[in-house]
Amino acid sequence: MSNEKSALRLLPADLTSDRPALVELFRRCLSPTFSERRFDWLYRKSPFGPARAWVLSVEATQKVIGAGAAFRRHMYIGGVERIGCVLADFCVVPEYRSLGPSLKLQRALVKAAQEEFEFFYDFPSRSMLAIYERLAILQSGQIVRWAKLLRSEQKLTAMVRNRRLARVAATVVDPFLGRKPRTGPYDIEVHEGACEEEFTRFDQQLPKTSGIRTVRNADYLNWRYLQAPDEAFRVLTARQKGQLKGYAVCAVGSDHGAITDLCAADDPTVVRSLLDASIAHLRTEGASVVVLNAVSSHPWSEEFRRVGFSQRDASPFIAFVKPGAGIPADTFLTRWYGMRGERDS
Repeated sequence: MSNEKSALRLLPADLTSDRPALVELFRRCLSPTFSERRFDWLYRKSPFGPARAWVLSVEATQKVIGAGAAFRRHMYIGGVERIGCVLADFCVVPEYRSLGPSLKLQRALVKAAQEEFEFFYDFPSRSMLAIYERLAILQSGQIVRWAKLLRSEQKLTAMVRNRRLARVAATVVDPFLGRKPRTGPYDIEVHEGACEEEFTRFDQQLPKTSGIRTVRNADYLNWRYLQAPDEAFRVLTARQKGQLKGYAVCAVGSDHGAITDLCAADDPTVVRSLLDASIAHLRTEGASVVVLNAVSSHPWSEEFRRVGFSQRDASPFIAFVKPGAGIPADTFLTRWYGMRGERDS
């Protein structure tokens, strides 16, 4: 086995011929529900272009034992559209999960990303962070998980160990957890159907502000959320006199509802209005907790607190800017509007 492990081959993936092996690998290492439909959506149908992927295999048998991918991202940085990628779907089967194969695969991913794109970012696990450190790439910042409790029965049951008592206590506690949504001067409603050209026009108005925002045109929003194969999303829009002023994207269908994306001008009133409306909507959908993930430098962190979210935990993110790209090295550490929607896996 040691000789077999030492004879590993690393090649760029062909998204057609390598598709069956990659789907099988991802089912084993990432999720047992990973499907051909998800592969096609994520790897082939992004409006930013197909993914780049690499396959690590045993040379003697051609057995695929690892893979990783780079998904193209267009972002407005300082008002200019730049092209980068997010690294994801890195995995190695357990019997080969030693430092050697993992380092070989990750080194190839990083090298390709550095050569082809102006920047890349990743949300690695703690173990993956150690591999990055071996490549002299250090943690850039954190992505924070925020949470707001909507229903207390489950939490109270764990505390008092008496479901009947917890249910009674929850009737007293829960009214204090919710509040009437404050929509201000905005009409907020669930968007029906596909995102149309007005979302593209709205997106094009926002790059004039400072910071980093993913290009969220109509094609991207439809692909990322409304065509996603594994989750159900709702888009809530805020309009004033019929004009789009912002929107939030919520993941529904779970006890833990999530605000996945939030897009608006830097107006605290519309941001709070969308957050309040999203919380109320997820409560009606049956969620007992609402979560959102945002980078620690997110400009709206104070608004998250004001509507009742609390920081729970944090995990690392990596951001690398290519030398000579004309992007300040600390850009991703200051005003990045990064949320869960910035990742695909």
